[in-house]
Amino acid sequence: MEYKAMFNNWYRVRVLAGIVLVLVFSGHSAAEERSQSETVDYKFIKINNSQFNFFALKSKDELKKYSKILYFPMSSSKLVLKKSGDSDIDRSWKRATPDDWLNFTSAFDVMVPKYFPDDKIFSLTDKPAPDVLSVQFRLVEYMPRVHRKGELGQATVGRQEVRNYGDIIIMIMLVDSVTRETIGVASDGLSLGAGTLLAKSASTSSQMIGWQRAYEIWLNKLRTQLENSHAN
Repeated sequence: MEYKAMFNNWYRVRVLAGIVLVLVFSGHSAAEERSQSETVDYKFIKINNSQFNFFALKSKDELKKYSKILYFPMSSSKLVLKKSGDSDIDRSWKRATPDDWLNFTSAFDVMVPKYFPDDKIFSLTDKPAPDVLSVQFRLVEYMPRVHRKGELGQATVGRQEVRNYGDIIIMIMLVDSVTRETIGVASDGLSLGAGTLLAKSASTSSQMIGWQRAYEIWLNKLRTQLENSHAN
């Protein structure tokens, strides 16, 4: 399965601007909604050759002091649905309820323990501590290519794009679990591949497999990025 990166230079600039706006105007710096007394330091250093399309830290050695992760459930509360160019497809996704999106985010949550086991550095914990990093993935943008229930809209018939389910952008917030200060942020984009399946015949469960494959990529990237940042 091949996944194409969504970021060209223009797109990266747009996403970086969005990240700054989130950090400045969101009113919270932790991986969950918190009090107004928290601070946000948005003067980040971009980390070159990272696993993600964009990755920045408060300082290049910031992750060395952490050895555990306090994971917060994936959020879709700020998700923006981009127009696909097909009105049928767009309407089907606009009808998605919070419970529908919970199916997508909870599928990610159940995968997390596999990538951060107890016998390795950055194991999961449920308590804040000086060596604990709070982490949350957020769905930021989704441009669907297929109907939410797997049907194909008229505008996409015959196009090559129907072999992927859609294009997704995520943001990852890295927060000190004690001070609640944002110490890092990452962003990444992928196309949700349908493989050899035709999107018009793909069921909802088949689409979920595409999402889960993207989740595997992102969790592997985070695991590798944290290990590399801790070791270097």
